[in-house]
Amino acid sequence: MKLLTPKYFLVMFLILISANPVLAQSNAELTRAEVYKLQKLVDLLLANKPARRAQLKDSIRPLDAVQTKARSRVDLLFNEGTAFEVGANSIFRFKPGLRRVQLKNGQIVAETIFELQEGTIVAIIPPGGGVTTVEIPGSGRVESSFDLSSPTPQKKSNSDSFFVAKKLDVVSIGNFGSTPIKVFNQDGTQFKNLESGKTLDIKNGVLGDVKTFDLGRFYSNTKLGAALGPGQENLLINQPPQVQETFRAVRKDTIAAWQAQQKWIEGLCTLNGRGVASTLSSNCINTNSDDPLRTFEDRRDVVVPPRQEPQIQPPITEPPITEPPVTEPPVTEPPTQPRAEPPTQPPNNQTPNNQPGVIR
Repeated sequence: MKLLTPKYFLVMFLILISANPVLAQSNAELTRAEVYKLQKLVDLLLANKPARRAQLKDSIRPLDAVQTKARSRVDLLFNEGTAFEVGANSIFRFKPGLRRVQLKNGQIVAETIFELQEGTIVAIIPPGGGVTTVEIPGSGRVESSFDLSSPTPQKKSNSDSFFVAKKLDVVSIGNFGSTPIKVFNQDGTQFKNLESGKTLDIKNGVLGDVKTFDLGRFYSNTKLGAALGPGQENLLINQPPQVQETFRAVRKDTIAAWQAQQKWIEGLCTLNGRGVASTLSSNCINTNSDDPLRTFEDRRDVVVPPRQEPQIQPPITEPPITEPPVTEPPVTEPPTQPRAEPPTQPPNNQTPNNQPGVIR
């Protein structure tokens, strides 16, 4: 009987791995990234080396960081396919070391840790990746959807895509993928699950309420995350082949998430506007989320808002208009002329000629 050599077992193991792409990718480690897109001023903060201006095809490794200036941006593609888009005024660090976490079923997955000190990032993680954690010093952290407490991984074929935006003491996190992500508070004692199309803020390390944001408007108004929304696949034409592969794999889930939200919004609008057709549009989601993505200044929750009844405006009382007194000029009467009396005739004592004289 011929003994099986170690080489035989190695070949069989490689065949098994290649036949199961999920298993093959679940152990993938992010060890380096390459700059594949660059806009304006970006600095490369290399470990133990002076900072310098970043260039296309520059590499970053653990301990390295990138810093973007105003109106600048840098896009990174990691060796296993994960992409990060780093917005303006950001400091994004590839933290040292990788953690290997053993699940209850004995499977080993790799957890890659990043740090966002300031600014905005969009994480685009293809299916089959390990755990990706983004730490926000002084605020909290975000974890992708691999459930470490489960006997079997819940995520086998879905991707992750989310944004983190930090400005001063407020951090905004939003999920536009199809699988939930976890958001932890500053000390890690509390967390909330963010489903697709949901967002929350962390202020001074405290988790805020979970709210809804409009995925359609997000893709229409935001440059970060472009090519993941409906009708945006043509934006990938000029990207490197591996970038196109990552985005197309993730687009399947982001489009599915957008479609699911559209159906939900349409049902909500129909329900709220029943009987009052003229108010349908006012009851629909109305999020103006531009640049994380414009900090979601106009974001509002879509949990059936109370109907706003039109308010009756009180009548406007016009103040009385006081006309100035009209001063009539005095009328000058012409002087009165004294009446001319006819002259008084003295009595005529003469006897008329035809009267006889008196005989004495």
